[in-house]
Amino acid sequence: AGTGGKGSVTTMIGSLLQETGLRVGVHTSPYLQVPNEKLLVNGKMAAPSKFTSLVNGFKQQYDEFTSKYPNLTPRHSEAWVAMVHLYFAQQQVDWGVIETGMGGRFDPTNVLSPELSVITNVDFDHVPQLGTTLEEIAFHKAGIIKPSKPVITGETKTAVLDVIQREASDKNSPLFRTGQDFNVEVKTMGETGSVVDIATPLHRYSDIKINLPGIFQPQNAATAVMAVDILSSRHQIPLTSEKIERALRSIKFAGRMEKVQAHPTVILDGANNPQKMESLARSLQAVYGNRTYTLIVGMLATKDASSSITYLLPNVHRVVATSPHIFGKPSIKIEDMAGLIRTIDPAKNVETADNAVEAIRRVLNGAVPGELIVVTGSIYMLGEAREHWFPKKDILLEAEYGHS
Repeated sequence: AGTGGKGSVTTMIGSLLQETGLRVGVHTSPYLQVPNEKLLVNGKMAAPSKFTSLVNGFKQQYDEFTSKYPNLTPRHSEAWVAMVHLYFAQQQVDWGVIETGMGGRFDPTNVLSPELSVITNVDFDHVPQLGTTLEEIAFHKAGIIKPSKPVITGETKTAVLDVIQREASDKNSPLFRTGQDFNVEVKTMGETGSVVDIATPLHRYSDIKINLPGIFQPQNAATAVMAVDILSSRHQIPLTSEKIERALRSIKFAGRMEKVQAHPTVILDGANNPQKMESLARSLQAVYGNRTYTLIVGMLATKDASSSITYLLPNVHRVVATSPHIFGKPSIKIEDMAGLIRTIDPAKNVETADNAVEAIRRVLNGAVPGELIVVTGSIYMLGEAREHWFPKKDILLEAEYGHS
């Protein structure tokens, strides 16, 4: 669980376990383009034929359940999680690495009794559903801690740590904290990722290359390595420095500081709350210096757009406001987004586009080779944007046949 980084940490833990020769199921949320992305076994998404067979088989169980219990109709998130568990059982995975949806304590994923829990960090998001204070939000995240099972956290804020520590103590769960029980030292950082040293209570891993750019990925990697280090010691998993190096050097995670083309450079990043937007702004500064860039942005109506977008505007010379289109999730209207940006910074050049694809085509048509273009906001909108470079049809064909 966590406000930011949980998808990256989930993916990293899965890659680290897989590198040791285990069969690993990874569930992330939400997906960018196709729902199969959320069902990975050893890094490969479920083929369309396998996915449709899974859904059809699950529907029979769903119908039997609702017939037997007519007053209990599972919500989409509950039905999805049940189907994930069914798929991983069918695939006979050795380990499942499960990312929560919203919060943790009352999230459908929390029916699990995991061997280890991870809380990446806690910040303001999903307000007021999870609460209006950090302590209230932390209460939800800390709910994934299980009796006598280790918990890892990358959080450093005292108010949040107090909540996590109390939950861990009440459940007699060993707690491992960044900066105290494990550490990361960044040696280099650039467009292709970072080189770091990671120290845990058990080992020190030097010169680890992380194939994901962004200032937040070293901490995510340290959290993932700490988690797998503990699992390794408890479950005789043959983890080595070489395996960690291979897993993190080859890791890929779409939509997180993802460079989808060069000349001009286009970056896609799912920064959908203030914490993530601040991290994105700092990451762009760390990787690209003071280069100004064109920003394409759209967000859901449930998100704090005003606080979020403020972090990105200082280095932006042009903004194209647009909107994600996702069933059942209202978005901030395009003109409202444009108006919000003009209110924050009246000097900014703000345009509008009906959707992400139109915005991208317009910007690329007028771009010069050295330009930097950043597409961010809703993760769902990133899925629409990726269609320009990675059509869904090709993704599904490759999942089915191994090629597009």
